[in-house]
This record gives sequence, C-alpha cells and structure tokens, in this order.
Amino acid sequence: WSAPEDAPGFIGAQDAIVGYLDGGGLLLLTGQDVGFWDGGGMIGYWSAYYNDYLKADYVSDDAPTRVLEGLGGDVFAGLALTITGAGGADNQDYPDEVAVADPDAAAPVLVYQEGECGGVRAGTCLDYRVIYLSFGFEGINDADTRREVMSRALDWLTSPPPDVGLELTPASQMRIGLPGTVVTHALRVRHVGQRGITDTVGLSLDGASWDSQLSAPALALAPCTSGAVVLSVTIPAIATWDTRDVVTLTARSSLSPALVLSATLTTKVPAPVLLVDDDRWYDQEAKYEAALVAGDFPYDYWRTGWAYGEPPGCSPPLDILQRYPVVVWFTGYDWYAPLTDEEEVMLADYLDGGGRLFLSAQDYLYYHSGSDFSRDYLGVLTYTEDVTPTLAQGVPENLIGDRLGPYPLSYPFTNWSDALVPTPGTAVSFHDQSRQPIALARREGDYKTVFFSFPFETLPEAGRAEVMERIAGWLSWLGGSTFAADRGAVAPNDTLTYTLVMQNDGFATVTASLSNTLPADLHLVPGSVTGPGSYDPVTRRLSWSGPLSPGAAVTFTYRVTVTTGLPAGTDIANTARFGLEDHAIRFHRTAVVRVDAPDLSPSAFSCTPSPARPGAVVTCTLVLRNTGVADASTATISNTLPSGMELVPGSASSGGVGVVLETDNSVAWEGLTGVGGAVTITYRAFAPPELHHSWVYNQVFVEDGTGGEWERGDWLEIKPLRRYFPLIFKNSP
Repeated sequence: WSAPEDAPGFIGAQDAIVGYLDGGGLLLLTGQDVGFWDGGGMIGYWSAYYNDYLKADYVSDDAPTRVLEGLGGDVFAGLALTITGAGGADNQDYPDEVAVADPDAAAPVLVYQEGECGGVRAGTCLDYRVIYLSFGFEGINDADTRREVMSRALDWLTSPPPDVGLELTPASQMRIGLPGTVVTHALRVRHVGQRGITDTVGLSLDGASWDSQLSAPALALAPCTSGAVVLSVTIPAIATWDTRDVVTLTARSSLSPALVLSATLTTKVPAPVLLVDDDRWYDQEAKYEAALVAGDFPYDYWRTGWAYGEPPGCSPPLDILQRYPVVVWFTGYDWYAPLTDEEEVMLADYLDGGGRLFLSAQDYLYYHSGSDFSRDYLGVLTYTEDVTPTLAQGVPENLIGDRLGPYPLSYPFTNWSDALVPTPGTAVSFHDQSRQPIALARREGDYKTVFFSFPFETLPEAGRAEVMERIAGWLSWLGGSTFAADRGAVAPNDTLTYTLVMQNDGFATVTASLSNTLPADLHLVPGSVTGPGSYDPVTRRLSWSGPLSPGAAVTFTYRVTVTTGLPAGTDIANTARFGLEDHAIRFHRTAVVRVDAPDLSPSAFSCTPSPARPGAVVTCTLVLRNTGVADASTATISNTLPSGMELVPGSASSGGVGVVLETDNSVAWEGLTGVGGAVTITYRAFAPPELHHSWVYNQVFVEDGTGGEWERGDWLEIKPLRRYFPLIFKNSP
C-alpha cells in the first residue's frame, strides 16, 4: 500500500486495513504523511488503526535527514537508504519520524541519521504482519536498493511464524539500596515461539559476590506467554559508598539449547551525588554527566521523565534524596513547571536534614520568587526577570567563582535567565556581563545550596568541568576547608606563611586527605611545617591522610621564601588538593599571591545606619586599604546604587584624593592608594521609600589598575517605624 501524499485513514480506508489484518493479512505500508494524517499530526484527526494495528506512534512531520540506516539483527540490517535525489521520485518533502507504540508486538527496523525511527515491523505473537515505512518507498534514489528493500520486506512478511523464541527484559538493570538491605530485580521472560510448544526456560546466575537468590530456577511458558522472575540481593552491612555487585542472569530454552539470552543486573550502594534530570523539551543531561565524569565524581542518575520521548517518571521521594550527601538538580528549558510546590517542600526537608543542593533552573523564580524556599534556602531576596546574560564571570575571593571565567554562555534554547539579589549572608558566585549576580551560594546550619539562575549547561565544556569541581567541593563535607597566605602581595625574597584548615562539616567521621605541591617560585623554610602532615623535599609536596570526625578540623601551616627576580605583577598560584576519600570527592583550592603588587583586599564597605527608616538618608562608606608592596596608582571603584536607593546629588566625596564622579545614580572614583595608605570614599543616599520591611544589597567593584579585582557588598535593612496601640473593648470589665 503506497500513500505518497495521503494515508489510508485519511481517505476513509481504515476499515479496509483493519478487516484485512484481522483476517491474517500481510501488509507493507509506505508513505511520508501516513503518520501525520492518521497518527495525530493533524490536530483533531486520528485513525485508531495506526496505533492499534501498526503499533506505531507519530513523533514529528519532518525528519532531520533524508538518510536512513537499517538496525542490526533485523529486516534491513546493513542497508543505508537515501530518499532524496534523481534516482528516485525525489518527492520526500516531509517524511515522518515515528516510534514503536507496543514493544511486545513491534520493533524499529530503520532509523534516520541523527533522528528517530523511520520504519517499524509488527507481528510478534500477532495473527498478521506489517512493515510500515514512514517515508515513501518511491523516494529511495537507487533501483538496486529499492529491489533489496522490497525483497527483504516480502521475505519477512511471508516467512512462517517462529516455533522457538525468547525475550528477556530488561537486558540490563540497576537497583540501588542501603547497606544491610535487600534489593530486588524484577524481569520478564517471554516465549515468542508463536507456533511452538511449551518451553521450560532454565534460569541461572553468574558472577554474584553478594548473597543473591532467584525466585525460581526455571519457568514453563506456553507460546506467546510470559513469566516473572525476581532476583533478591542482600547488600552487605559493611558496604561503602558506590560499591556494587554485577551478576549475569541467563535464560536458556529447553526447545533449542542454542537459544540463550542474558541480562546484566547491577546492585549498588548510593553514590555520594544524585543527578536529577528534570529538564523538558531539550535533553541536557549529557553535559552534566560529562562534567561529573571529568571530576571523577561518583553519581547516580534520576530522571523525572518530563522530556519528550522519555518513559514516565516522577520526582525522587524524600527517602531517596536523604541517601545522598549532594544532590545536583537541573530543569533545563522547562518554563512550564521547573519546580513544583511539592518539590520545594521536599527539598526543604532534605536540606533541613543536612543535605547539600545545586539547583540550575533559569525559570524557577518566575513561579517561586518570594517563596520560603527561594528566600530561606536558596538565598534569593528578589530578582530581575529575563536579563539574558551572555557571560558568566566568577566573583573574586568566592570559593566557587574565584578566578573562573569569563565564560561565554551558549544557549541551545531561549535565554530567559534572571539577575539575582542575595539575602543577607548569601554569597554571590558569578555575575553576568553587566555585573549582575546570576549565581548564589548559601550555608545555613547544616545545609548548603548553590543556585544558578542561568543554565549550567550553557557554560563551555571546559568551564562546566571547572565549575562542577568547585561546586561539588564546596557542597561536600570538606567544603568549609580553607587555604590562604598571610597576605595577598609580596616582594621577591620575602617570607610568606600559608595556612590550610581541613574541616568536616558533615555528620559522620570521614577519611580526609591533603596534597599540596609547592610551585617552583616558593621555597620551604626548613622546620616550619606545623600540623600532622609530612613534607617530601624531593617532590616538594606536603601531604596528609587520616580520619576527621564531625565538626573537627586539622590545621597545617608552613613558611616559604619567594624566588628573587620575579617580574612585578607575577601571580604565584599555590594549589592544594583536598580529598573526601569516603565519597571520592576531590577538589582544589588555590591561594594566589602577587609579586610587587598592591593588595586592596582589606578594603571594606558599609551603609549606615542599618536598619534605616524608609526614605531616610544613609551614608555609604568605602575604605580602600592597600596592604601590598606597591602603590595602586590608578585604583578605581564603581558603585551603581541598587533599585530603590537614590543618590543625594553632590554628596560623594573622597577627601580630595583622586577624582570622584556621580553619574546616573552611581558613584565612581579613580586615584592613588599608596602602600600602607587608605582612601575613604563616602556618599549619601535616600533609602527606598516603600513602607515595608525589606533589605537592599549594594555592591562595589574595586580594581587596583594592575589586574587585582575585588568586590564588596553590604545589606541595608529597611525597617518602618511601627506603633502597637492597646485594644479597647466596649463594655469590657
């Protein structure tokens, strides 16, 4: 049946198709618009035979290519078809993409390059057979290929049903459980020898290291029937994070001993990280998985099932989340329901138990701005919608963003990302090209969160790996560990003191490790190492490994001298690797010292009084301090006042030092900040006039003119005056 531009149901021939197949018919159906017309591509029109008899689902109207390949082990194995060009009808304008609707009865036989299925066969344990090509057979541009396709199709359609056949599903399966529990795997064995007799299928296991039991050693199956087999695995109580046992289940036919199928079954303990795939429309999980793999971070994968073509799923329940120290949750392009109210409640419960969460969701705040979860857990005070960031720049001195970027952002979908205002105590990790915050990190009590209002997957590949390592490290139980020099600038031949603090902020004793190889420009002062670590003078490496109990910390210090002759402005980057060995989470922290450079890191910014009344005048003060070894001769500051605050014209002052400018509700300054000196810049501003309790976040950007950058922020509390009057009731005693 050839339907070059229409379809059987569309022309009123559905009953003819159904009657023919009900009578045991053998059908080759081909046409580029059969799916569009009869499979539901046209809104309001549908022919039931398409799903019920062809066992097909319509996917899309225009395949991405005009080249198809036969799937191995099936009717058209080894064939490549081109359905455009002068050798055929050259009429394939909109060939359909389809999918198998009933895998018990049908299977794909052709796929488009870079696309979905283009051909289905149906007939397993059915009284009829169909080969359905979702393109026009006449479009195949080579006569020999057309003959081969027709020959194979007719051979399959006319071949007798099999006497012997088995299916074992699924072919692979992973189940996760806690140490000391029993995990079950459920499989189905099916006898697909349609013309045969009862087959007693033998079942056996191979490779089990953990206690494993099959529900039955064999299944007796009549033709076209199936039976269930259950494998129960006891996970040892002493099993550690991410350990696993892999077994092979073999099913062997008694009718044909050569017919043997196997399934690979994996039972494991939870990994330290759970990746929750909650995207919709555009699949992005590969980018997250690649970033985790690049960092060698063990993870388990959970799919909510909202993306098109995925099997139905659901959110991970609380008891599943609580198995994992770290959860990475992303929503991709999902603007419809990026996070539900129920998921917010569940994630809050998870965090209250000491969980750690990285959430990447560009449209989350469209639905949940102002919710308890967005404010109290993610640290979002307010936001500006759809600022469309195109760049992500790490914030200096932030443990996640320091010295990362700038990264260009590449969106595979519409850019609806937002700018953020952090709540008090919440750190900004990244900002966009306009210096607006687009990523936050918050720690409160035992939990930590990282929130990206832009999609993590829009970072370049190398950037994703770098950022994921920083996030995983900070969220881990060693995330509060620090590594720093006693100052940020140094002269050649000076002596520096480095301090490393390893701290366990988790709820169990862990094995921690430290490795710190000194860079070539630093030379250890003999005998200066303090703490339990050991130093190898050959490898120039300080190392340690040992147990660390909850809340405990281990401190290491050492002194070094700096190589002489280094050019001014040289960065000396000293990197330490911290390892949470139980979780296989290892990350790096780098302490950077600059040679013959200014150091404005002690600079401080504040606005007072705080709290302030709505509309009151406040004074904002930035004190620039240079504790470096060189003048900051062209230091600059930039401060755009936040929304609601209004600069008092003419109020900005730097005490006559440098040049201060007022423009468009912003203050800028440029001038000299000498070694050991300080410059104080002040201005007055009106607090926001709205009569409700709120906070305003004000940030200043500082540069020393030689490459050094810092950010300083302050929260101004706006607190209206309140009066509480007594209640007077008439006729009260």
